[in-house]
Amino acid sequence: NYSWSRSILIFIFFIVLLVGQVALFSWLAEQITLHLLNYIQLLDEQILLLHIFVNHLGILIDIIIILIIVVVTFIVFTFCLLDLGRIYRFGFHWFHWFYWFHLLHNFSFLHFGCCCGYIIR
Repeated sequence: NYSWSRSILIFIFFIVLLVGQVALFSWLAEQITLHLLNYIQLLDEQILLLHIFVNHLGILIDIIIILIIVVVTFIVFTFCLLDLGRIYRFGFHWFHWFYWFHLLHNFSFLHFGCCCGYIIR
């Protein structure tokens, strides 16, 4: 019983971490993009719409990745429920790779948005 409750707590903590960092980095990417666009004075309607589209595309990709990770983690939880150490290591291994992938793709969208800004100008 203790094992089940502890496993569920680790699982919830893992999901909260993922969702939290997606929200944080999406917000940060949005703020940085808006500041950059203001700085290069390209904040016209076309670029604002493009930025909103790109940001929403990024969030959609993040949601899909989170769903995949949650499903994979849930499957691993059902097969390795008694080995908490293995679950813990597996969960944070996934979180580590997801974190860097998310960082890279958010800033590639940021770069894409700025390049499109220059092209439109």
